[in-house]
Amino acid sequence: MTSQFNKTLFHLRSAFGVYHLASKLLRSLSISEHFFTNTCGFSSDAAESASEHSFTVSYLINSCGLSLNSAFSASKLMHFQTPKKADSVLSMLKTHGFSKVHIAKLVSRSPRLILCNPQKYLLPKFEFFYSKGLQKPELASILSLNPNILQRSLKDAIIPSFESVVDLVQIDNKDAIIAVIRILQYYRGNLQARLVLNIKVLKELGVRESIISYVIIFRPAIIIAPPAKLKEALETVNNMGFNSSKSMFGSALGSLLWISKSARERKVNAYKKWGLSDEEILIAFRRFPQYLTVSDVKMRVIMDILVNQLGLESSIIVKRPVLLGLSLEKRVLPRCSVLKILLSKGLINKKRSGFALLCPERLFLEKFVTCYEVEAPQLLKIYQEQLGRVT
Repeated sequence: MTSQFNKTLFHLRSAFGVYHLASKLLRSLSISEHFFTNTCGFSSDAAESASEHSFTVSYLINSCGLSLNSAFSASKLMHFQTPKKADSVLSMLKTHGFSKVHIAKLVSRSPRLILCNPQKYLLPKFEFFYSKGLQKPELASILSLNPNILQRSLKDAIIPSFESVVDLVQIDNKDAIIAVIRILQYYRGNLQARLVLNIKVLKELGVRESIISYVIIFRPAIIIAPPAKLKEALETVNNMGFNSSKSMFGSALGSLLWISKSARERKVNAYKKWGLSDEEILIAFRRFPQYLTVSDVKMRVIMDILVNQLGLESSIIVKRPVLLGLSLEKRVLPRCSVLKILLSKGLINKKRSGFALLCPERLFLEKFVTCYEVEAPQLLKIYQEQLGRVT
């Protein structure tokens, strides 16, 4: 009893500290409510919400590892005044191999799970997943990214969906349950009926069983797409010359399925403005199907860096279209800051820039940073400062 009281008191004190800190920050920054509301999405309502659900916010931060913003958002969906139920859920998650990072991801994505009865709603599902070949570490990783499955009925949704997958496709139990977890994260309809229709569509257009299995496991959004939309995307991919027996076919299908024809045309025209031909755009797409799904803004920024800042030909994106898939903040911008210095000093040829952006971190440091300590001693500091902005 005393231990429970002390834990509750700890969270209440912490909650008061969080609320006090948020309020103090708002006052000390001397920024108008209008600025916070319209620029940052943070208004006095957020402070009031933190006050009303102060214990919940504190618990989510201190026990679940959520950020302040995530805790505020989660507290709008549920709140509690004692840690008993939530503690029992966290205890079970930890018993089944969930790390602090796993728990933070799971709770931020599905906060209401923190108040469920773990013996009734979590344990039977964990045991079913284990019976199909999943181990604790991988189960924690999968569920932290796909927690909605834990809110679905084991009897009415999970087991029937699993049985449908193994009946319709040549796939082992472990891969089947992984696919079901990913599919049921988003799909709430009759999975068996949708699988029957879409597998028929795939087979009619010559897609092999192995590629269908690949699609179900790694690109589940394809297999639950509306059949008419799936057929249209399949025909487009076939017309582009993709081999339906290769996994790249599934990647191309996934990229085209959720982008409208008008959006594709807009992106194609955007690439043409950089001097690329229809044939070059198609070649790039075949090499990297996500080529046409990159946002317009990101494409413009990366093309500007490659062409205008690093002095490369726009055709570099045809030879190495995967450059468009790199993270701007974590890869392109930090490395570009180093490359521009090296180029300005004449220490490297601009043709090496593409390789420099794509190579592993260790190799980048070795070939483009530490080896120029004498000629450009500030390189490592500049690079680390750029990386530090996103860590």
